[in-house]
Amino acid sequence: MIQVIAHKTGGSIRKVCVVLGEARSSFYDASTPTATQVADAGMGDLIEAVFRRHRRRYGYRRLGQELADRGVTCAPARIRRIMAQRALRAIQPKTYIPKTSDGRADKPSPNLISGLPLPEAPDRAWAGDITFIPTGAGWLWLAVAASIVLPLGVGDFALWPTAQRGTLAGVTSEVARMYGESRISLGSMTSNDQKIRHWLKDDGAPHDFAVPAKLASQRELGCQVIDIGSLKVSLICFQISGRPMAHLLVIDRSLLADAPVIGQTVYMQDDAVSFASWSDTNRTYILASEVGADDLRKLL
Repeated sequence: MIQVIAHKTGGSIRKVCVVLGEARSSFYDASTPTATQVADAGMGDLIEAVFRRHRRRYGYRRLGQELADRGVTCAPARIRRIMAQRALRAIQPKTYIPKTSDGRADKPSPNLISGLPLPEAPDRAWAGDITFIPTGAGWLWLAVAASIVLPLGVGDFALWPTAQRGTLAGVTSEVARMYGESRISLGSMTSNDQKIRHWLKDDGAPHDFAVPAKLASQRELGCQVIDIGSLKVSLICFQISGRPMAHLLVIDRSLLADAPVIGQTVYMQDDAVSFASWSDTNRTYILASEVGADDLRKLL
């Protein structure tokens, strides 16, 4: 401010300091950048150059990998801080949901075997379906055809659709990516636990869950429903006193291939995000926060 006044009035730094009652030594001390500020300026220029070269599509993780490839060491938290200071925000890809049909429920495909005898030999009747699989190379389509047979003397049987089972690593990896890209938002902002559960229930997400007593003593901020693969996950946000926020994720236990054994707590780390996971009879819980495992244990 002193330098701005001096520039506008044409006065000297000494005169401005005298008028404002400030010591010149304080002004010169404050105007001299610290060693950290100098280092951040150089690192910031490099981060911004890489960020611009990749057309604003690299978040802090990929920037960190790029710097490491160049032999430059920079902690993820420092990269995030410098990006925030320079307003560098990666472009978020639009959600793409492939469609296997036009969604015309009023014009379903006709049942060509309705009213006919059940098939008792192969190659008499066929059923098929099509789906999509996300891969590193993009979306791949998968078409399946199967012969329908009713074995004689065995009895009736039916084929039931089953949901694709997820994994803990898949869930924690996606949540860590959401942390890194600041994509965690709340669909309902309230501290009322009953309102949170009603909101989750109305959205078809797990709502009948049990929160550990120590975590339940913290203030709830709201909730959201997120889709991770085929999993519908409830997310409840807690304000932790003196620490970063924590997010409790609740998943149907039967939909996780590697759900923790009841009575066992599993701790994981993905970049700057720590996770603790446990299960009860029907649900699997994952507590996530940018703190260490020891701090998570204090909430359980």
